[in-house]
Amino acid sequence: MESRSVSNITVVVKRGLTRPLLTSLAAAGIVDYNIGPARIIILHEKRKGLGLVRPFMLMEEQGDILSFMVDPPQEEAALNSIIQQAELNIPGRGSVFSEQATVFASPGLFPENHLPLGTDQSIRKRSRLTGICCIVQRGQANQVARVALDTGSCVPVISFGIGTGVRDKLGLLRIAIPAEKEIIHLAVSTFDSDTVMKMMVNAGNLDRPGKGFIFTYPISKGLVDTKITHGITRHVASIEQIIATLDELKGDTGWRKRSAQTIIMQNERYLLHDLSDLTLICNEGRAQDLVKAAMRAGAGGATISRMRYQGSSDPANKSISAAREACNMAVDKSKVDSILNALEDAGAFDEKTCGRILVRPIPKAFTYTSK
Repeated sequence: MESRSVSNITVVVKRGLTRPLLTSLAAAGIVDYNIGPARIIILHEKRKGLGLVRPFMLMEEQGDILSFMVDPPQEEAALNSIIQQAELNIPGRGSVFSEQATVFASPGLFPENHLPLGTDQSIRKRSRLTGICCIVQRGQANQVARVALDTGSCVPVISFGIGTGVRDKLGLLRIAIPAEKEIIHLAVSTFDSDTVMKMMVNAGNLDRPGKGFIFTYPISKGLVDTKITHGITRHVASIEQIIATLDELKGDTGWRKRSAQTIIMQNERYLLHDLSDLTLICNEGRAQDLVKAAMRAGAGGATISRMRYQGSSDPANKSISAAREACNMAVDKSKVDSILNALEDAGAFDEKTCGRILVRPIPKAFTYTSK
């Protein structure tokens, strides 16, 4: 096992844009990435009879979440390439952002992504961004994700997973808590992240046992989709296009921050600080055993989701299965080393598993705790 610093790039696009984007990325040198299905939530407005306008309704669209890693010096080139190829500078097409992380893997197992640095003019991006990840019971995500739409923060994306670990510790109460989970992904302005997080906690009743878990993580830079509505067009330019232009002129979204924020009550007892997110990605079928090993070393549990791996055709990579599992574990910083060692001893990096672990900081988290 060896470690290195990387820029982890996450792309969210509508399903119809995925195939041409992947073709373009392959031509640009991206030969190692993971992709998983998701649904994109927006507000839909349409007219009733007599020209009346109905209240905004939630509308779902099929999308994909693509992730890959590059060396930090290539971060800018990767973001520029994606924005240009998918035309993400047009509101409503998707989002892309990068984050700094440390990856642990067997040396030489995975092909490396190499992009030409190029001479194209850099595309202006937002740098004061914060990621929010919220895990709730299946069927509850829409009402929690709507917070991002109602506040005009961003277009939320929802994927699916299976919870393990924490649910098993709740005794008889686990009968009423389904294992199926929904994972909400947001990239919001750092200025508004605390407010959005608190509103999501209240919307999902996350201060109650088994209701869910929410955490933040730092984003380096990116371009976030803010086209939160779809429907009636009243003007030549949409309000989202106007806001996107002002964001670009101002350099960030600080100008949008309201002078007087509503005070949102939150039980500080359940607020957690200075954790780490360990994302273990491995061949399908190995996740459950590895999560058990991590829990014996101090991890509280994990959310397991499925994804598809795309790598080079090099025979040296034939042990990496196209069917992959991602295990997200939020752990105390002091336990990271012991958990990494336990996962290595359990075979996380052998040829059967072909695992790699992405570690990133969690400045703030919230969930019910019994203590």
